[in-house]
Amino acid sequence: MPLAMDRRITGVAMNHVGSGQGDDLSTESGREMAASVLELVSNALETTTVIWQIEDDLVCILSHGAAAQQDDTAPTYLDSMAARALLHPNDHGELNAAISRCLARNMPIVTVDFRIRALEGWLPVTARMRGMAFDEGGHVTRIVAMLHPIANGASLQALQGRDLPPGKSAKLPAVSGVPQPAGSALPKTHVLSRFLTAQARVMKMVLHGDDLQAILDDIARMVEQLAPDALCSVLLLSEDGEHFERSAGPSLPSSFHQAILQLTVDPATGSCGAAAYRRAPVITTDIASDPLWRNYQDLAVPNKLAACYSRPFFGKSGQVLGTVAIYHRVPGVPHEFDMQMLAAAADLAGVAVSAYVAERQIRDLSSYDALTGLPNRDRFQQLLEDELHQARRRGQAAGLLCIDLDRFKLVNESLGQKAGDAVLRQTARRLRQVAGTTDETARLGADEFVVLVRNPSSLESLQSLAHELVQALAEPVEVDLRVFRQTASIGLCLFPDDGDDAQALMRGADLAMSQAKAQGGNAICHYAADMLAASVQRLALRADLPGAAQRKELCLLYQPKLDLQSGQVMGVEALVRWIHPQYGMLSPAMFIPIAETSGDIMDIGNWVLHEACRQMADWRATGEAVLPVAINLSARQFADPALAVNIESAIRRYALDGELLELEVTESLVIEDPARAMKVLSALQAIGVRIAVDDFGTGYSSLAQLKRFPVDSLKIDRSFVQDIPGEPNDVAIVKAIIAMGHALNLKVIAEGVETSDQLRFLQRHDCDAIQGYYLSQPLSADQLRDFMHRHHAASLIWRPA
Repeated sequence: MPLAMDRRITGVAMNHVGSGQGDDLSTESGREMAASVLELVSNALETTTVIWQIEDDLVCILSHGAAAQQDDTAPTYLDSMAARALLHPNDHGELNAAISRCLARNMPIVTVDFRIRALEGWLPVTARMRGMAFDEGGHVTRIVAMLHPIANGASLQALQGRDLPPGKSAKLPAVSGVPQPAGSALPKTHVLSRFLTAQARVMKMVLHGDDLQAILDDIARMVEQLAPDALCSVLLLSEDGEHFERSAGPSLPSSFHQAILQLTVDPATGSCGAAAYRRAPVITTDIASDPLWRNYQDLAVPNKLAACYSRPFFGKSGQVLGTVAIYHRVPGVPHEFDMQMLAAAADLAGVAVSAYVAERQIRDLSSYDALTGLPNRDRFQQLLEDELHQARRRGQAAGLLCIDLDRFKLVNESLGQKAGDAVLRQTARRLRQVAGTTDETARLGADEFVVLVRNPSSLESLQSLAHELVQALAEPVEVDLRVFRQTASIGLCLFPDDGDDAQALMRGADLAMSQAKAQGGNAICHYAADMLAASVQRLALRADLPGAAQRKELCLLYQPKLDLQSGQVMGVEALVRWIHPQYGMLSPAMFIPIAETSGDIMDIGNWVLHEACRQMADWRATGEAVLPVAINLSARQFADPALAVNIESAIRRYALDGELLELEVTESLVIEDPARAMKVLSALQAIGVRIAVDDFGTGYSSLAQLKRFPVDSLKIDRSFVQDIPGEPNDVAIVKAIIAMGHALNLKVIAEGVETSDQLRFLQRHDCDAIQGYYLSQPLSADQLRDFMHRHHAASLIWRPA
């Protein structure tokens, strides 16, 4: 123990200084400290001594003086956190400042006024305090304070001035409304010491987040220990304030607690019900004759309860949280001590329940997404596990839909985070509207949502719901007077067919959703067992991809583009394929996303550039029609400072005209950083290459943005083409893109044309060119030669415009 039970404070300080262990404390400074100690304890014959051993974080409280009895002088030991709980909430700042001054090397005696909790309420005291022990570096390791009650009216007024305005004050009732006279000992010291110990124990339980029931039981036990002839109950109100939902009181039988929880809160429901209703203490001196207890004698008589004194306790905003009651087995009016204990217990219960409510609110906040109000990932995981447990027990099914917004990143990049947040809130609303209240919708993070479907009738019903969600999310969204369409990809799983636990279902739905995105988005995929194998395959492809170009595993296919005005092929788009030694020919969707994350896209992009230029040179050398070739630039290539130099180098190496090469950049790349995009595109234009904006319509760029960039053509994204002419929204979008492109003197090319109806619609609305399976699938160089010969190759030789 850092402080001996019978050690005198002055002796501690003097012995420490005399030991010669101080760093730079001279004999003179030792005499100054001795004088300070004498000054500190002068006029302190009837005081409370508080000693804080800083190294051990231990606080010793010792009451002594002429009025104290021998058995009253046993010290109380607390840690600093429990000791802090005794201080009035509005006085912590003053005490902190005083402690800081005590820690100064010039060792001043500091005087500070504050209030501490006593049985009667808040006791105003003056503390004279000083650092009294030091380590080898001269740092204070112990602070000693002498406390005595305040009698000075000005000091009392200054303390009251620290309190906040009514309604926001943390202040509790003062000590009987009258300060104790100076020089008197703290009242009922032996009871006070026991009360402080019990209170510190309760506050520790609160601060450590112990179970609320245990805390309320301990408060009731504290009252009964300090008032041995009393029984105590603590009742907690329900959230609606209409009945009691929790009861504590170890000495009262369980039958009492069960019965009390059946009662409603109204003016005539016993002492506790009336106290909660009136928001004021209710004193029942004789339960047998009091009208409040007329209908509840079956509670009182079996338990021999004759008198009840009940007091409500309140939360921060003034709402009644519950009541504390003291029962006696003989009728009678309460003693002053009963009322003091009742007030103290109510204060403690209020603190405990308020902390519990606050912690529960924080827990609730941590379980829900702040932006959409939907359950978050952790909360949904618990909901899913609970539902699967119930479904397994009932022999029912459950469905899981994993939903990811397509190209949502572009919304934030082009329209800003405010617009992105608006889209997410709108998405949440639409998902809830379609899924309804019986199914659970959650946001897992970023642009990923999930819907838990309880007991779907069949896989078909789950797929039908997914289609409804896709349609609802595809409805136009208006943000800041701009209207656009946000599509989504959905993966679905069925319990127990596709997985028998939460982890398996989440993994399966996520894999299915990834497959839907790989199909171009705006799609629905049902989980299949081979998707897991595909996931393993992606890991293998990532390992095999480096060096694929050097191993000659890459090849180019060429898809023709048809000029709708002349009816002639106006060029081709080069599409890379990977001929994998194990998996065969792989489409770009299988390996380009992997290459973009691994960094291999730079090697692949450079190979595509040189291979396309080599092929055009080969056509020229063999007398074939030299068709312009379009290649796609990745985000990493577009960000490469050496991009223009590399492209010019490839064109010169094969002695090509720059206009034979067309570079396709996505709309998102152009608008992500407009200033940089302008610089890069201008450098490319200076080389003489042609520039096309690919996937147009998905990036939310405006006419004002587009007209600043040196581009030659727009390519309408296939997602807008696939449903024309039957889908009114897509029809409107395609017509608007064509009009926009022509207004800027740009050629407009429609991708993904697969039907004659689509072709006729595009011709009717003056689209310049098409590309898609209706004309031709991607072809090898040899297949392209045959295609050109079949379509009068002689008339298709490229000529500059």
